[in-house]
Formats: sequence, C-alpha cells, structure tokens
Amino acid sequence: ILLAATGFDDGKKLDDAINKQPFGYAQNVWKRLLVSSPATTALNLAGFGAFAFGQLAVDLINAGGVAAKAVLTNDKQLMRQAKVYIRVQGQKMRNFADAHTTYEGYMALLDAEPAVKKVLFETIGAGIERTSKQYGIDASKGFASAIERGVGAANDLTGVRIQDSLTKSQMFMAEVDKYLDLKHGRTLTDVLAKGDLDLIDEEVTGLALDTTMKSVFAKDYTKKDTTTEIGKGFATLVERASSMPGVGFILPFGRFMNNVVASAYQFSPLSYAGMVADMSRKAKTPIQYREAFSRATVGTAALMYAAKVSEAQEEQGLGTFNLRSGSTTIDVQNIYPLSYLLAAGKYVSYTMRGKPVTPEMYK
Repeated sequence: ILLAATGFDDGKKLDDAINKQPFGYAQNVWKRLLVSSPATTALNLAGFGAFAFGQLAVDLINAGGVAAKAVLTNDKQLMRQAKVYIRVQGQKMRNFADAHTTYEGYMALLDAEPAVKKVLFETIGAGIERTSKQYGIDASKGFASAIERGVGAANDLTGVRIQDSLTKSQMFMAEVDKYLDLKHGRTLTDVLAKGDLDLIDEEVTGLALDTTMKSVFAKDYTKKDTTTEIGKGFATLVERASSMPGVGFILPFGRFMNNVVASAYQFSPLSYAGMVADMSRKAKTPIQYREAFSRATVGTAALMYAAKVSEAQEEQGLGTFNLRSGSTTIDVQNIYPLSYLLAAGKYVSYTMRGKPVTPEMYK
C-alpha cells in the first residue's frame, strides 16, 4: 500500500537520475506564482472542507454498517471497530482546536518516514511541484536561489504554505489515528506516549497518506496500483502534457485535473462496479473495500440530493451554478466539488424526468 502511494521503497534513494529541466522549472515557477493568491487559498480550503465533510459521512456510514454486522454476527472485534469510526470524529475536533501541537506531531512522524514526507512535501496548491529538485535545479545558489526566495515569499504572504501544512497535517494525523486503532486497537496518542512506533507500519501510513493526498487533490494516479491500467494511462498522459514546456501554460494543473476526475468517479454510483472488479481480483484489503463502498454511497446520496436542488433552481430561475441564500445569489462555478455535483445533479434530474439533455449541458 505504501509503495503504491509513494512509488518508493524505504531503502531506495529518492532523488536518483533527475535530469536538469530548465524550461520545465521556469514553467513550474509560473505555476507556483499562479496559485499564490488569497482567492486560490480560499478555494483550496473550500475543496478540502468539502472532502473532509464527505469523509466524515463515509466514516459514519462505516460505523453504522460495521456495527450492524457486529450485532448480526455477535463479533466483538467488529463492534470495537465501529466505535473507532465514531471516536476519531471527536479526535479530529481536538486536533483542529490544537493545530500547532498536531502539526508538531505530524512533522515528528514524517521525520521517521522519508518516503511519505517526500510525497507530502513535493506538491503545494493544486498538486504543483513545490521544489526545484524535481527539475534537477540547484536552488541553493545563484539566480535560482533568488527565484526560490521570491516564490517562497509569495506563497507565505498569500497563505498557500500555511493552508497546505494545515490541511495535510489535520487529515494525515486523523487518518493515522483511525487506521492504527482499526488494525491494532491502539490510539495514536497511546502509541506515541509508549513509544511503540513500530505499530505505525506501512499499511497504516499508506492508507493515511492515500486519503490525505486525495483530500488536497494532489494524489499521483500515475503510480503503480493506484487505479486501473486505463486510468493510469490517462493520468500519465495528462501529467506529462501538463509538465511539457509550453503545453503546461495551457494545462497547468494536470494532477489536480486527474484528482477531480478520480474523486468524481470514487464518489459516484459508477465506483460500485469498479469495487466488484477489485474484489474479484482481491486487489485491496477489507478496510479499503469498506471505504470504497461508503464513498460510493455518500456520492450517490449527494447526487440524488443535487438532482432535487436542480429542480428547485429551475423553479427559481437560477443557473446551474447559482445558489440562493436569502436575497443573495451565489455563483459556485469555481468551487469544486460543489460545482461538479450541481452539474451532475442537473443531468440526473433531466434524465429522471425524461427531459432532453441539451448540448450546453454537456459543455
């Protein structure tokens, strides 16, 4: 699981065979400056908030489903796991209330896991590579050093870095806590207090990392075992195009685009079919199947609700991406995944009512 998430074995050197790519680096600097705005930071937080809310719903569905099975089978271990999904929601609130301590614990854990730290720190804002090392450029001296200081200052002033650190640390620590308890019956606080760090194994960190990168729309779907071969091929094509000098100015956020497509699929009825295929190949763990089923269920329920919202929009004379709050109309076209849900909901609404889907709707 960890290998699929990071692409690296623990003993493998992380920066092997990186060739210098000055044009790619220049394009990357432009991208990092492009996301250095308060508006982008706000949109990133909104996207993370939507995913975190969805993950809350996923955990609660897991709790209910596991508890029901525990009652039917008289399985005490399953009942304990059901309680874990509930407990971790309170822990998330405590982590958020003491974000500084949570961040310190997050950094301490990452110091012991260099491969995981590399993945978490290699991107910032919409999955953009954050360092010159990705392009074989030495930023410790010369003109590149001045550029990095300038870009870093822009990221700091607009809150990009603090938003990235806050969101990743909050999600990662909560997920590590959850998977530790599900697998070993121990909370993260207890494990850290007693120094039993060996319990934070590859499966726990791999699953936590997977959810964390999905929550900030920066998961790398070109890695092994992250998706189907067709999905991996599509993701690789998009990322290569996005990093290609010149093309990247037209398609700057390739990884973000891949995550949008992947999230739309995972939180939809379509993923039920994919889950059945995975089960036939025994490609995932029972916990992963449980998560996949709950995400599909949450997405399906949200889609049905969005279809009802679409009908209400029609009655009020509102556009696809317009929502009314009191006497104020809000445009949410650039707020993902809300915009996707509204568009998909309109399509579902029209289909269920037998109304023709117009070419404008497809666009």
